[in-house]
Amino acid sequence: MIDPTIELRHLRYFVEAAETQNVSRAAERLGVSQPSISQQIKDLERALGVQLFHRLGKRIRLTQAGEDFRVHAQLVLRKLEDAVESLRQLEEKIRGHLHVGVVPGLNVPLMPGLLGRFHGRFPAAAVTVHELPVTEIETALENGRLDLGLGILLHSASTIEYETLATDKFALLVSAAHPLAGRKKLKLAELEEVLLVLLPERYPMRKIQDQMFAQARLRPKIVEVDSSEVILRAIAPLNAATLMPHVIFRDRPELGLTAIELDGSQPTLDLGILWLAGSDKSPAARAFAEVVRERLTTMKKR
Repeated sequence: MIDPTIELRHLRYFVEAAETQNVSRAAERLGVSQPSISQQIKDLERALGVQLFHRLGKRIRLTQAGEDFRVHAQLVLRKLEDAVESLRQLEEKIRGHLHVGVVPGLNVPLMPGLLGRFHGRFPAAAVTVHELPVTEIETALENGRLDLGLGILLHSASTIEYETLATDKFALLVSAAHPLAGRKKLKLAELEEVLLVLLPERYPMRKIQDQMFAQARLRPKIVEVDSSEVILRAIAPLNAATLMPHVIFRDRPELGLTAIELDGSQPTLDLGILWLAGSDKSPAARAFAEVVRERLTTMKKR
């Protein structure tokens, strides 16, 4: 087990001292004080439990243990340099202008964090985000106007490659003042007299909801709003409710909403990345997709 007190600077000071066989010269090359190097080497020897150098006046010479450790220390430092250089070269490749399509419900909860993480790693790449229904994302991919999409996967177009990263289900969202706010679960059929604020019928998510209503023989009262974000902020003033996947409202306590689980079977929603099937994925698109995978995989584990 590696002693947690051993740090990279210990290895660098040790290797430099081993190469110069002189603490003063090693300190000069590293731009630090001689006492600092001497102390760091002593700390390293204490952590390892071995003597690394014979002290011969102003000069030093490696012990046998020091010779053996030097090989491994140099290897660790070389691997670190290789890793840093690999990242630097990758960042240099990630350039150009990336066009990403995202469904309305995922834009606000996911995209700010994704953009921040992506730009932090690849500052030379520019990104334009297009908020579109998933069917329009598929069309834009086919027309070459988008590099990749993020949304609910329909698995319906042979020209589109669907990469599922997480699954989700609907919950009923209400404000804390709503009559249903105290419920933990309810059946869809209980929403007959509840005002629902939903996306218009042209959205695939609404089509799935309409199928759920038909199966439950429910004809709810509906107000249509063409924005998931406006819906989330309108249900409290309207004393209404909405059906949303968990990913849209999770980690957003500022909305002041209560989630009620739906009792009984309901369709599972696949979330992930949409690609044009058979297309060459640019380095920037692949890099952005990796950032998306990291985020959705983290959410899936909670």
